[in-house]
Amino acid sequence: WRRPRLGLQGRVPSARALGVTNAAPLNMGGPGANSVWEEHTSADGTKFFYNKKTQQSTWKKPAELQSPEEKAAEGTKWRVCYSDGGKMYFFDQESQQSVWTVPPDIAKRASEIRGQENGKPSSSEPVPTDGKSLTKPSSTATKVEEKAGATMATSAVSASGGKDGYANKEEAVQTFKSLLKDKSVGQKDKWAQIMQKIIHDPRYQALKTVKERKVILLEYQDELYIEEEETQLAKERKARKMYTEMLETTEWINEKASWKNFKEKMGEDARFLIVEDERDRKEYFWEYVDDLEEKARKMRREKRKENLAKLKTFLSTCKWMTAETTWRVAKDNKIEEADGAKDLDHKDIIDCFDGIVRQLRNEERERKAREKEKRRKTERKMRDNFRNLLNERAMKGEFHSKSNWADVKEILQKDERYSEFAKTENLKITPADIFEDFATDLEERVASPKKHVKVALKSSIGTVNPDSGIEELKEAIKNHKEVRDFSEEEIQLALFEVLAKAKYKAKEKERRMKRYVKELEKDFKKYLARGYADNMKALKSATLEQAVEKCSSKMSGSSAYEKLDQEKIQSSFEKIKEALLNPTKESSKNDEGDGTDAKMDVDEKDSSDKEKSKRKKKKRKKEDDDDDDDERDEEEDEDGKKKKKKKSSKRERKSKKSKKKRRRDDSRSESR
Repeated sequence: WRRPRLGLQGRVPSARALGVTNAAPLNMGGPGANSVWEEHTSADGTKFFYNKKTQQSTWKKPAELQSPEEKAAEGTKWRVCYSDGGKMYFFDQESQQSVWTVPPDIAKRASEIRGQENGKPSSSEPVPTDGKSLTKPSSTATKVEEKAGATMATSAVSASGGKDGYANKEEAVQTFKSLLKDKSVGQKDKWAQIMQKIIHDPRYQALKTVKERKVILLEYQDELYIEEEETQLAKERKARKMYTEMLETTEWINEKASWKNFKEKMGEDARFLIVEDERDRKEYFWEYVDDLEEKARKMRREKRKENLAKLKTFLSTCKWMTAETTWRVAKDNKIEEADGAKDLDHKDIIDCFDGIVRQLRNEERERKAREKEKRRKTERKMRDNFRNLLNERAMKGEFHSKSNWADVKEILQKDERYSEFAKTENLKITPADIFEDFATDLEERVASPKKHVKVALKSSIGTVNPDSGIEELKEAIKNHKEVRDFSEEEIQLALFEVLAKAKYKAKEKERRMKRYVKELEKDFKKYLARGYADNMKALKSATLEQAVEKCSSKMSGSSAYEKLDQEKIQSSFEKIKEALLNPTKESSKNDEGDGTDAKMDVDEKDSSDKEKSKRKKKKRKKEDDDDDDDERDEEEDEDGKKKKKKKSSKRERKSKKSKKKRRRDDSRSESR
């Protein structure tokens, strides 16, 4: 609440507006006893005055309500104040000092004013009466007035620093607290009771306001409460200590003791009675018994733990104890009679056994996992080394993407990276599998540069000679525009592929020629023997044309006769003619030939072992024939080059889908 501001006419709110409900007419017992003025106290304890007749309020005390001393003090340096008990004192506004005695000049002037008032009638206005008596001030209003008077008196005395004066605020607080202590103020005493004890003591004025005094009073009572609590707690701790000592020294008390038995035996003991509250005695007893029970449980747990450790040590040293051992086996080996097992429950023994078995199984599982991981890393390292080996040999041109694994295996046998890998058992990925994957990757890797290298070679040197060297081919296409966008490594791999293809074609062509010669010789031998059976001497002077004409028209129409050149046909004719004319010599030659043929059969058998399967041979042959056809078509008809190439590409796409699978199947079957 804030003090209300004065209006334009210097008025203050009415008592009703200020919330004063117990206002009473002021009765000073002097000249203003019948005054129209009423004294009221606002909510914050400030007094104001209300005129019943004019219905106006003012903060200033009216003159007719003032005492002679108050009137005499007007216009001087002195101000009249009242203590909480209503005792008057005087405050010097210049020196800021307060005195209980009336100053001489104020006393003189007050005497004169009192004489004048006694010699003259009262100047107070008549109070209208309506037959009713004035209302007696209520007890609540009286308390508020006393509080306001005490506040004014305290303010005045505090402002002057007290009668004796204090060095600082702390000293004043301690003085007031000593007053409370001397008057035996309790921590539950009320302010109204305390006021009657301390108000007439000079130390009461040590603090400025009632609010400060109440704050210090609460602080003092809190300190008193804490002190009493500490005293009580110390007393209880001492009593509990003695009570606990009694429990500890009583030997017959154990974890199974009862309160009833204990009370009957120890109820007359002074240490029992020192604890006043029966509930505390019972609580302390059961706490002690619970501690004993907890200690007993702890001892049992430690004993059980020790026995389990002994049993585990025993089982760990037993040779019959493995990850696969069953309880029946353990029982046959007298596990229940082992060290530590005799003092354990049957369930604890079984749990201990199961725990050891689980531990052994976990160790076995971890060991296998470590071995598996070690083997996996080792195999991976060997695979990486083997891939590096394949890459090195491929860069040297020792094999290409269409090489057979049997041929490549012979090349790699002496290298440790292959031999170590091949000796490893139970491989999930074999060397043959890695080679097939490598060959497929190599084929895809050189697919694009191979096309451009072929174009560059054709425009530079034409047909590739199987006997050409890799450096010679490199030099031939070194600055060709078709190979500028490829690295030297890619060009080299592509050249190896092209050169391997050329060598393969030459080898296949030579093999076909040998087969054709053999077929032609067989035909010559058959038809010449039949045609000249009657006159073998005529064969000696017969020419090739005569012999063919005489033998049969089928001779000139055979595939071997058509595909061989004239020189080879003539050579075969002369050879067979000589054999027919000299059968004895031919017989010896046949014997040698049989050995040669046997040797050739062995060679062919070895060669067939190197091949993966007949299907793969036929497929490779078909692809090579298609390539030969494409090359011949390109040479014969340049305009139809694109059309032929499309057909060849279509065939390659159809065959390429299953090429990798067939190659892997062949490799797997070969490795098995």
